[in-house]
Amino acid sequence: MSKQRKNVIAVLDLGSSKVVCFIAKISVHGRLEVLGVSHHISNGIRAGIVSDLKAIEKSILQSIEAAEKMAGERIHKVFISISSNNLLSHRVTSDITITGHEINAKDLNKLLFQILDRFNEQDMEVIHFFPYNYTLDGNRGIESPLGMYGNKLSCDFHILSGHTSTLLNIANSAAKSHLEVESYVSSSYASGLACLTPDERSLGVTLIEFGGGCTSISVFYNGWLIFTDGLPIGGISITNDLARVLCTDFASAERVKTLYGTVISSVSDSKEMIEVPLSNEDDSEMNIVQRSTVVEIIRARVEEILDIVAEKLENSRVGDLSGNKVVITGGTAQLSGIKELVGEKFSKTVRIGYPVVIDGLAENTSGLAFTAPIGMLLYVSEGIHKPNHFGMDNTNRHGSWFANLIEWLKQHFY
Repeated sequence: MSKQRKNVIAVLDLGSSKVVCFIAKISVHGRLEVLGVSHHISNGIRAGIVSDLKAIEKSILQSIEAAEKMAGERIHKVFISISSNNLLSHRVTSDITITGHEINAKDLNKLLFQILDRFNEQDMEVIHFFPYNYTLDGNRGIESPLGMYGNKLSCDFHILSGHTSTLLNIANSAAKSHLEVESYVSSSYASGLACLTPDERSLGVTLIEFGGGCTSISVFYNGWLIFTDGLPIGGISITNDLARVLCTDFASAERVKTLYGTVISSVSDSKEMIEVPLSNEDDSEMNIVQRSTVVEIIRARVEEILDIVAEKLENSRVGDLSGNKVVITGGTAQLSGIKELVGEKFSKTVRIGYPVVIDGLAENTSGLAFTAPIGMLLYVSEGIHKPNHFGMDNTNRHGSWFANLIEWLKQHFY
């Protein structure tokens, strides 16, 4: 069996509507070049949770094999996305006393170790940690205290964790396709890397990703992800609403959404009539509906999603750090008028977050529906070439990264 080349990486985005696999090569300078791309209809994933092992195994295998064939590479290790709907967001603070020496990496490690040790006994696995605010002797806003002097050092951390059982089900699905999970990646964080500017992530911004089975909310500040959450409602819910109310099948409802989907009504909508087949058979009877009916169905569901997003943001207590801008991305962000509706709901500046362009990606796989896997490639590349404040590879690779991290920290403390 041929080995996977060290400079070749594979990311797998397990969505409720599609499974995406990107295979890319990373140069010695960190430049990415996509070699293989594949996306298949997702079966066995519902709202980001494995609902049918056999079905998702088949979807993963189809996606991997097609990407391997295109890339001319064999893949044995993958980075897999985890939706915000399956993650717990914790904001915690750690502090230590400095005794007459310059603050060094071991001091920062000690801050982190105090936090991560709390998760060691729980049925949870830490996916990411983000040190977003240091305080030295009461002075906040310190980006890096390394080399400074002081008495009391504290840090605010954002910890993202997932239930061990959820991660094991995903790992088991990958293993059936002879794949090893190198690391899990928050899809929200990945999307932020792909479609937010450095200034937005620094000054404060809210990112809303309208996915197929989930809608994710993230807040970035001081360059880091400081809050994330999700809800199990997305573009698929809109399509189901259309199918149910218009008495048609899912595929026809999806086509209606694509062709006529908007959340902004116009005076001509009640006059424009749309033919909707009652089934997907060629000789199916047609149901004639007003376009205004389609708009009302779509808008009602999008407004419900935005109401829940607003409530979650209010409960998060990060409003002061979320900035005055909202960025929207994901496949459903392509709906006509959604940008204006989001702006009306949150009274903030809104833009559509298109992902950055990566060499080797075709136009049809580099749009809003592929923000997360593109961001995953950036995350892995940056993690390998830019170690974090704690001197560790940011990708947290190789097996149970939390257990390895605890062991790494202990080696540097004792």
